[in-house]
Formats: sequence, C-alpha cells, structure tokens
Amino acid sequence: MKDLKVDIPMVVDEIDNRTERAYTAWPDRLYVLDGDGRITYKSRPGPFGFKIEPVAEALAALAGPAVKPS
Repeated sequence: MKDLKVDIPMVVDEIDNRTERAYTAWPDRLYVLDGDGRITYKSRPGPFGFKIEPVAEALAALAGPAVKPS
C-alpha cells in the first residue's frame, strides 16, 4: 500500500490466504462500500462479469467532484 501510495482503507489477507479459503464463494463479486460500511455497488458475478467502468463510477460518486491540482 505504501509503495503504491494507496490512500484508501484496504483489507489484505495473510500470505497463506486463510481468510480467502474460509470465506470465498463462487461466483466472485466486486463491492464498493461507503464510509458507513454500506454496499454502494455490487458487480455482476466474476471474474468475467467484472467491468472497471461501473466500479470507477461508484468510487467517483463517493469521492465527489474531482478537484484539479493548481
């Protein structure tokens, strides 16, 4: 996260993927959650149903209007 300069909360599994194995279910989906933990976007089943545009739109809606650097 530091190397990529990611400035949003992230959840990362342990190297052995124990959480993924314990909680994964097929089909996979992508979710976007708001600041209160509510789901604001749920993708179609993946991985082939994943589309980046709707995720980007959901994130942009949460972030509000873009601010241009001066």
